[in-house]
Amino acid sequence: MHVFEVFMQKMRYRLLIEYDGYKYAGWQVQKGQRTVQGEIERALHTILKNSVGITGGGRTDTGVHARGQTAHFDFNYSQDCARLRRSLNGILDSDIRIIEVAETAPDFHARYSAKEREYRYYIARKPVAIQRAYCWYCNYRLDVKRMRQAAALVEEVKDFKAFARTGSDVKHTICNVKEASFKEQKDILIFTIIYAALYKSKILGEDRKNFNVIIALVVALSVIIPHVLGTYPAGYDIRKFRGISCRRDRN
Repeated sequence: MHVFEVFMQKMRYRLLIEYDGYKYAGWQVQKGQRTVQGEIERALHTILKNSVGITGGGRTDTGVHARGQTAHFDFNYSQDCARLRRSLNGILDSDIRIIEVAETAPDFHARYSAKEREYRYYIARKPVAIQRAYCWYCNYRLDVKRMRQAAALVEEVKDFKAFARTGSDVKHTICNVKEASFKEQKDILIFTIIYAALYKSKILGEDRKNFNVIIALVVALSVIIPHVLGTYPAGYDIRKFRGISCRRDRN
């Protein structure tokens, strides 16, 4: 009697995902909460008849949206990628769309293989109705010129510890910022920040908590820099931001 043992190498698949995070408690699976990752994993379970865990390229917070979130998962059998994409979109609610499913290299990692990340923050300069779920409304005057000057300084900063949450356990606050800019789109101000991986390190992949660092940075650019008339004393502007970013201390 001959006994044969067959060792099957798992296939790795890459997902390109777009979603509206308004109704979700963020990306990551949380007990008792509806999340983007949880919805996709449930859909995969329905199709593949197996429990499949997916790894995302980043973890967005409640109400945050994504146009190009990347994720990967492993499965024992080869899949028709186009058919799998159609099946997933047929099960998922319309606020989550699978843009692409592709077979990828075994060593591809949605988080650690990323070369750069791009975040955009939309700031409404007047009350909005249709875009209210996609903007942060500022009810004070913004000095866009000074904000742009400060954004230019961001590209010079390497260590963003000054913008980390007090008491945070963030391991890395070093970012290689490739672009930090403000663009005006009628009454919407768009802040774009793009940062890249630092050589072969995993700092880019460990940026979950750096997301809060970026939020603090946006607040600093929008609140400290504007020089709100009658609210802040003269000189509470670009020099203040430069001082904060250099001293590596949020207080």
